[in-house]
Amino acid sequence: MKSKTFTTLLTLFFIILIYLPIANAEDYTQIGLPEGAKARLGKGIIYDIQLSHDGTKLAIASSIGVWLYDVNTRRETALISAHTDTVTHVAFSPDSKTLASSAIDKTVRLWNTETGSSLQTLDIPKDTLFSLNFSKDGQSLIGLTQQKDLLLWDSTTGKLQKTYRPKYRKIKVLGKVWLPAMAAFVDRVGVVTFAIANKDGTITIQNGQTGKNMIVSTRRTDDSQFIQLSGKPTVHAVLPAPIDEREHHTTYRDDGKPFPIQFPIGSFSHSKSYLDQQPVIWKEKLEFSPDGKTLVSSSQYLTSRNRGMAYTQGPIEIWDVDTGEQLAALRSNRVKQVAFSGDGKCLALTGYAGCVIWDIGTRSKIATFLEVETVRFSGDGKLLYLISKDNYTVWDLFAGQEISKVPLDLDESKPFPERFVLSGDGATLATTDANGEVHVWQSHTDEPLITLTSSFTRPFTSLTVSHDGKTIATSDVLERIQLWDVSTRRKRMTIKTDEESIRALTFTKDNQTLISESRGDIKMWNINSGELQKAYTIPEALVGSFSDSFNDGTHFSGETVGIFAQNGNKLIIQTRSGTEIWDTINGKELYTFTNIDQHWYTSTINEETFVYGIGSKVFLWDLKKGEEVGTLKTSKGFFDGFLERFNFRNFNVHALAFTPDGKTLVVGNGDKKIQLWDIVDQRLIDTMTGHQHAVCQLAFSADGKILASGDTGGKIHLWEFATRRHLATYQATKRFVHTLAFAPDGKTLVSMNARGYKQDGTIYLWHVPSK
Repeated sequence: MKSKTFTTLLTLFFIILIYLPIANAEDYTQIGLPEGAKARLGKGIIYDIQLSHDGTKLAIASSIGVWLYDVNTRRETALISAHTDTVTHVAFSPDSKTLASSAIDKTVRLWNTETGSSLQTLDIPKDTLFSLNFSKDGQSLIGLTQQKDLLLWDSTTGKLQKTYRPKYRKIKVLGKVWLPAMAAFVDRVGVVTFAIANKDGTITIQNGQTGKNMIVSTRRTDDSQFIQLSGKPTVHAVLPAPIDEREHHTTYRDDGKPFPIQFPIGSFSHSKSYLDQQPVIWKEKLEFSPDGKTLVSSSQYLTSRNRGMAYTQGPIEIWDVDTGEQLAALRSNRVKQVAFSGDGKCLALTGYAGCVIWDIGTRSKIATFLEVETVRFSGDGKLLYLISKDNYTVWDLFAGQEISKVPLDLDESKPFPERFVLSGDGATLATTDANGEVHVWQSHTDEPLITLTSSFTRPFTSLTVSHDGKTIATSDVLERIQLWDVSTRRKRMTIKTDEESIRALTFTKDNQTLISESRGDIKMWNINSGELQKAYTIPEALVGSFSDSFNDGTHFSGETVGIFAQNGNKLIIQTRSGTEIWDTINGKELYTFTNIDQHWYTSTINEETFVYGIGSKVFLWDLKKGEEVGTLKTSKGFFDGFLERFNFRNFNVHALAFTPDGKTLVVGNGDKKIQLWDIVDQRLIDTMTGHQHAVCQLAFSADGKILASGDTGGKIHLWEFATRRHLATYQATKRFVHTLAFAPDGKTLVSMNARGYKQDGTIYLWHVPSK
């Protein structure tokens, strides 16, 4: 009995020991916060993910920095945020002790993976990187720029050793100058080879050291297999059948013999593209195999149309680098993925019919797998890792047998994995999905996947705070609404909306319902159950976008949105009939102002007045009278007008906010100033300065005592409004401030930065200093 009790206690001890690091791990919302921030919600948008060679470390490059994880303990070990812009690539050294990261800020940084401390900062001359890798021996760091310059740094000293530039001429295609597609390969002894696409669809192989052309490929694709220049396109219907028995869309060489690598099209009907003129064959992407002996290209057929270009997807072509021989031409819309084994000897072609594995040397098929979505090879090319809708499977290719299989239970709330990486030794696998979850798997076992981390996001489109300050609601580009608990700082619910783009959110006064607006579709959601309670559509709602650039290199952009009143009871929106005011709760139109300009994008509303900005003017409308009651001209004086007219300074209105009492209108301008206007007398009261960039967001605390202003450089300023005294300056990123909102108690400010390509996918909660 005592022995049994001791065994039970010992088991419990080890369980506690295993999970202790997780319990004691620092809350991610507190790691690496910018000065003045209380918390961060969301870990950012994922741009790259890599496992160390030994599978013990995971690096995730996100829009706010690089998150480092210990795979065994499942906890964050560091947030590397020294880059001043989005990190796009990460790479581990072969010994897993060093991590390299590159960013849009044109730097490469080297980090100690145990401590997260900085080792070196390397400058990228003139350009950002397209790819980043260590050499096989770990002595060099290899970067390929967007312009296809290949840079080699000494990974110990950080010294730039050599820059290789391919010799090429820009190509004029249908009246436009294009940079040709290029790829670079560095072998084990440092010899550099470039592949450069030509206008006729061929590829030149060039020695990187000498700049001499070694070979020009011979293109033998029969384009009539993919396009038809006249007549009606022929539809080839392929009936469902076992993958080996399905019809092959065969392509032929000039000698009449079929290409050695063919790919089954699958059980979907397909047709040739119908073109009315002879196209230009344009290579859009080139990629070397890991051993540098094979090249894959993807192409497009370009034709001129309406003073522009029409694009038709061309074939994927496979080439022998040494001889220039074309090995295959594959229909690209049937092939979803082309992947090489680590040794470059095998090729996996994955499409709607499944996956076919080819031996490139013998040009023979090795294996066929049905219903496979994506594949990866081990570094030595002996093992194949398959992801299907039902499982993750590891196969020994040459033994022809399954090693392990992990069943997957994916439902609609868990999208299919988007990224799929292997450690260098092939023993550990990591995936990410659109829900922001990262999973890991020891690939030689049948143990279930482990959720390593979550809370990565996609770009947010809107944000609002509940009237009781307990909940923050956001929407994102994946048609989802997130509800965040302010006290726990955790996401407590995700609502799938099926809306293309939610542009505005607001809570009802009782905080029980969230209202969303998307292209005129209004929906009301129960925040406790996530259920849709009511929905209606505002006819002919207009959808538009806007942007403005400034001489300091910053910009501001967004969409035309419906504007909710503070308590959510009114919505003002642009339609083809004019500017309309709606009773939000009851779904009834209250007013239509047909003579309001339909292209406003900077606007705000209170119970009595609607204001909007066009250029440097602000127009005031009385909601009860339904008429314009004034115009404020924000730029003044002859000299300012001269500067504005010739685009030397930007006086456009980018932000508007009423004081809570409705007596004063605050205006943020492109000239970096904040103007205060008396609404009744329509006169300028005061001008506040301090921003170094255009002011694009404004918000008041509920009591009207604190004003928050955000600019296109990402800075947030807090002001004591009565005295105009500056209280604090905060900055999370250098991207423009998209949204500012105060918690009802005035002690917390919530911010969201730019949406779009450079949106950081995070929400920050800031301290509001005492007045």
